Amino acid sequence: MGLRGFAWGYVISSAVGALLSWKKLSWETGLKLPAFDWFIAPVLASALSASCTQLLYTVLLRDGMTILPSGCICLLFGLLLYLAALQAQGVSIKELLEENPLASWKKNR
Repeated sequence: MGLRGFAWGYVISSAVGALLSWKKLSWETGLKLPAFDWFIAPVLASALSASCTQLLYTVLLRDGMTILPSGCICLLFGLLLYLAALQAQGVSIKELLEENPLASWKKNR
């Protein structure tokens, strides 16, 4: 496997180490990790946004629009689609920006 096997082993080892560290930290402090709101929903929203934006960019270029205007249109479309996809999954952008993970820890102390 060579270098590729080393790289995969390093990535897996780092992920397991981070997971175990988080588990111990959350056990000691009482912090909860909102995995769906912080990881799963943004990944799904960005995948949808990226694929639709790439399709729009291809269509705009094929129809004769120049690179700069089509890039600006796609950037705005991608951002709006990303935010809409997060909202459709029940993730409130306002709550995520205002959320303080240390507040629950201070309450439990």
